[in-house]
Amino acid sequence: MEQYDLLCEPKWKIGLLGSVYFSGVLSCVVVVPWLADRYGRRWNAFINYVAFIAIVIAILLASDLMTLYVLLFLAGATFGGRAIVNFLYVVDYIHARRK
Repeated sequence: MEQYDLLCEPKWKIGLLGSVYFSGVLSCVVVVPWLADRYGRRWNAFINYVAFIAIVIAILLASDLMTLYVLLFLAGATFGGRAIVNFLYVVDYIHARRK
């Protein structure tokens, strides 16, 4: 019966799941690209992708609402490394006359 606990939660707690993801995006979207500029983009992007894959697997296995809140926040926190850092990484390798 534990797997069906989410059906009895209030609607605002379920709606909070999406907000938690975007709060993770907003909290790390400035820090992660700065770390990429300081320590290198390749490792930053790699770590963010590996962390994102592990977090998604944990989300699939989670059975508690509070665990989902934390995992979705962490998934949102990897957005800066997955989207922004990878875009900057690709732009670095575009030939100068094509920019």
